[in-house]
Amino acid sequence: MRDFIKFSGLKVFLIRTSLPFLTAGLLTAGFVALLHGAEKDAGAYYSEALESIAGGHTTGAIQLLDRALEVDTKHGPSLLARGRLYIEQGNSSQAHRDFTQAKWNKDPAIRAGAHVGLGDILRRMSRRNWQAMEEYRMATLADPSCCEAYYAMAETGFELRESTGYRTAAAALTKLVCLDPEYRDAFKLWWEKIRDQSDDELRRVDRCLEDYIARRPEKCALWLHVAQIRFRLAETERAAEALEKLEIANPADKPSERLLLQARCLLESGDTLGFEDSYDEALKEAEKDGDFTGFLLEAETIFDPGETEKAGKLQSATEWADFFRAFWMRRDPDPISSNNERLVTHYMRLREAEKQYTQLNPHSLFQTSRIYHRLVSPRTMAYHYDPDIFFDRSQQLSLDARGLLYLRHGPPDQVRRPDIEGRRNPMELWVYGATYYCFEKSRGAGDFTYFPLNVHGVGNIEKAMQTESFRDPLPALEQDYFGTDFMGPGDQIEIEFYQSVPVEAAPLETGFEAAVAVYDSTWMELVHDKTMSKKVKVDNDSLWIAVNKVSIKPGKCIYAVRMDVPGHRAVTRKGINPRPYSKRRLDLSGMILGSPPVPGQWVHQRRGVDILPRPSLSFTSGQDIMVYLEVYNLEKDRQGGRSFSELVTVSLIEEKAGIITRLFRGKKPARSLTLTFDRSPLETTGPVAEHFDINTSNLVPGSYRLAIEVRDKNSRHRGIVLTNFELEPGEKQ
Repeated sequence: MRDFIKFSGLKVFLIRTSLPFLTAGLLTAGFVALLHGAEKDAGAYYSEALESIAGGHTTGAIQLLDRALEVDTKHGPSLLARGRLYIEQGNSSQAHRDFTQAKWNKDPAIRAGAHVGLGDILRRMSRRNWQAMEEYRMATLADPSCCEAYYAMAETGFELRESTGYRTAAAALTKLVCLDPEYRDAFKLWWEKIRDQSDDELRRVDRCLEDYIARRPEKCALWLHVAQIRFRLAETERAAEALEKLEIANPADKPSERLLLQARCLLESGDTLGFEDSYDEALKEAEKDGDFTGFLLEAETIFDPGETEKAGKLQSATEWADFFRAFWMRRDPDPISSNNERLVTHYMRLREAEKQYTQLNPHSLFQTSRIYHRLVSPRTMAYHYDPDIFFDRSQQLSLDARGLLYLRHGPPDQVRRPDIEGRRNPMELWVYGATYYCFEKSRGAGDFTYFPLNVHGVGNIEKAMQTESFRDPLPALEQDYFGTDFMGPGDQIEIEFYQSVPVEAAPLETGFEAAVAVYDSTWMELVHDKTMSKKVKVDNDSLWIAVNKVSIKPGKCIYAVRMDVPGHRAVTRKGINPRPYSKRRLDLSGMILGSPPVPGQWVHQRRGVDILPRPSLSFTSGQDIMVYLEVYNLEKDRQGGRSFSELVTVSLIEEKAGIITRLFRGKKPARSLTLTFDRSPLETTGPVAEHFDINTSNLVPGSYRLAIEVRDKNSRHRGIVLTNFELEPGEKQ
């Protein structure tokens, strides 16, 4: 019977002969030799054995290898193959015999394979990993190009689960990467699993990868890893060069990772605007390819508990993109501006932490075993803390407890190093204002760990690891503002925002920009508006005032208002949920409160009505307050006319202290007032621009609520709108 077998790209024909008339008693040694093809050499049997192995016929393969070794007792490949099969069958003694015999072979590759086999036998035994490691070392001495030996050393080092084992694995993988970076994903294993490569190892792999790419240009994707290595070595310019080569060779290869690293290189060189542009581009690319690994790794160290919980539930790339956009926009001190100082600050802190506060022994049990970490974490009798706040907190970054605190709260105001136990066990006190945190260098791992103390001034480390601090480079300037909504075209809502700051805060000859932006719940910008501020005189005050206008759809959103005061930060943000306007029933807009127009001075105009808005909503007693609102959907009478009545009520909410018993120019002070109007607008269609003045001469200073009730005389429908304002004491009071 002739069987056809394909093995390793070779076509091999096997002849199987069945002779039933031959019995065991008739088979002489010579006849057996003739029957089995004595003319075959050991290599032929070995080839047949490989075919049997490929077909899953282990027993038949061993028999063929036995025949090969009968022909040549020192046939190295057969000894190695049979030893491997014996290992799979659990026959360690027979495997040991074959490998021991093979290690005396003249061929270096055979000797190396024998030592690898002996090492594999030892690895299967309890507590024999270090002996196995020695066999693998002997294999590399026999054949320095034996990739399997280096790989086995790395695997054994990882199995030891201790720093020495990982160091051995790192050295072995470094050599393996230089032999063949793609051998069983050797480079990936070296890069992802080893977190403490030395500078010498990094430089060596850098050179090897560059040479490898030069020999095999189709492997240009490795330029990304070359750039990562160089960035870790603080060779930023060379890292940027590698990224440029990758972009030229294959711009479609991992664009999000490339752009994110490019952003960090730009920031390292001082280009903050380039950093932010590149970061935004990286985020857009990540939304396309779904790879947010780098973004998560570099940001999760400052997640608050709610963000950690939310991140654990995200699934789609769109959800991740929305998450990171909102994550940084919420922290941006000025979301309207083109730059995000909080994002820049975080990555600057990250870079400093990577340089100064990395773990010395990231692969120690203290850093890799949660149970061990909890058992040996420093504790005091008076104060206990949960050590899990540090464990597994982005271990890929390999930052110690100081580095994790640094990412959240920045550099301490002061670092004290009291000599408590001498140089062998130094302590550091990180002082933030009146609060400090204690870190101690452990004798075992050599890393700084948090040391809990129960004395005055010690901060709550658990709270510190759930919060964050940011020192805005610009001093805050609180602008006054309010917003009023009106019915817009279609289903749109039109909102006007009124902002102001005192002129003395910005003593300029010309105005400066004021802006408003509206975002959805994911901080995706929906609309924005920019205008220039105007200098106005309001009674005894000089103000910069600006009016911005946007149109949005009803629903939850976030707005930000901003005045670009030179040298200051005047920004406010808030969530709103504007309601839709009725298209049929009587409805009212919000109110604008301000001052009556003064000839020759800038005023805001809406529907032909001039008004000077008062963004502070604070007036002086005795001033007239001008009120503006719009009335919608008035019905017509039989003659086509429209009319409505209006009830205006001003009620005191809280009186200013010290003003209660005073008289106002001989008159008894009032705490409320009521106005009524009957209106018959000339316009027969569209909104009605309603406005009137409130005389505050007799009102006591305090906080007031203004309520306006409008009744349509034709439909009998009613509408009401409310707002609050402040009334300050006048000069004569």
